[in-house]
Amino acid sequence: FQDLDLDIASQYFELNEDLTRFSQTAALHTVPSILEGRVLLGKMAHLQKLKQQILLICPKEKMIRFLLKQLDELKLENNEVFYIKDGYGGVRHIQFALWMVLIVVNHDSGNSSDLFRFLRQNDWISALDETRLNQSLELYLDLRNFIGLYDLFKERLGNMGFDNLVHRHTRESNLLDDQSCMAFLKLKDRFTTVDFLDRFRLYSIHTVARLARSIVGNILDRTI
Repeated sequence: FQDLDLDIASQYFELNEDLTRFSQTAALHTVPSILEGRVLLGKMAHLQKLKQQILLICPKEKMIRFLLKQLDELKLENNEVFYIKDGYGGVRHIQFALWMVLIVVNHDSGNSSDLFRFLRQNDWISALDETRLNQSLELYLDLRNFIGLYDLFKERLGNMGFDNLVHRHTRESNLLDDQSCMAFLKLKDRFTTVDFLDRFRLYSIHTVARLARSIVGNILDRTI
């Protein structure tokens, strides 16, 4: 990964090391990334043991309160501005709810599709809700990937005569602005008009927010 032109973060653990630091508030933000970890190389047993140790050390109620606080800070301030990853109705909105599921239910997999399946099988969400969540997240990831690769489309946009779209007014890859929407519309064969794209974006935002609230409601019923 270090050879790729990507900004990555990493955590390093030794077998049988002291993990009591994860009981402290300052370390709580790192717990979800461990619980949703997957094995690329090595033994699954080591990862599962690490997850179990973290769950035993980290106070469940404290972690739920921490994540609930993050959720409460998400506010719908403006329908015209959307932060894809950490905005209201964005990727992080549903992740907070799924992380609560990992902590309370102790699900084996941190994969979103596996968690959606678990929620559907236990009637926390419907089959239609699962489909809508997948559609919303697929749109978000498509938009984030497009914005992240925006510089690669400059020449193509210029050749098409869209000089006003060649240079983004912001370098923030998490922000979906009007310029990015128009470029996405011109280059991706997905939406016929900007109105269709905007309606689906708003629909996705409110779907994610609604289902996150519903999932959290079930979690709180189990923990309070």
